[in-house]
Amino acid sequence: MARQATVNKEELQTDLVTENEMLKTEISELRQMFQQLMETQKLQLQEKEMKVEDSLTINDDVSIIPPNKLINITSLYSGGMTLRANNKPIRFDKFGITRPVTFEDLTYICSNHRNLAEEGCFFIHDQEAVKALYLNDYYIHFVNKPTIENLITLSHEKISDIFNNLTDTLKETVEDIIVNGIISNDSKYADRNKIDHISKLCGKNLYKIAQDQITD
Repeated sequence: MARQATVNKEELQTDLVTENEMLKTEISELRQMFQQLMETQKLQLQEKEMKVEDSLTINDDVSIIPPNKLINITSLYSGGMTLRANNKPIRFDKFGITRPVTFEDLTYICSNHRNLAEEGCFFIHDQEAVKALYLNDYYIHFVNKPTIENLITLSHEKISDIFNNLTDTLKETVEDIIVNGIISNDSKYADRNKIDHISKLCGKNLYKIAQDQITD
């Protein structure tokens, strides 16, 4: 009986050692899982914070503009143009007309005529307003009234650089101004070489178009 008791005791000790080893292994695995979970949560939190920071950076770049702030806008459309603000029309009879509008009205104008704003049919004389209305990317291809009027006075290279980067609407404005300049016998448009150069850029014979209108 003593022998049997000794054997049972040894078996019991062996079982306890085995169970302890298994517990240690399980605890170690749990620790590893917990560590991985904590690292995952930390990464997720960092990503979330980065997104919030990015969002704050974007918002910080846009200034808060008072709704009643007056902002000048100039028509770069060669014909007449009527823009709808907050239930009221704002009329531009011809190219180059400048009118002051409130930022609130300008917001309505850009909402009602987004395609005209993106084509550069009117020029906003306020960089903060341009940024607030998310037109920055479009203004890379826009020019102001003096640039359009004096394009013909620049070198061939400069003319090409500017004209090729214009929107289709602004290209048409340039064409119309040159044709009208030829018709009115403006000395600024006496350089036939430059007229021909711009004609090649736009794919139209501007001198011939002007002459046809004169004879009509």
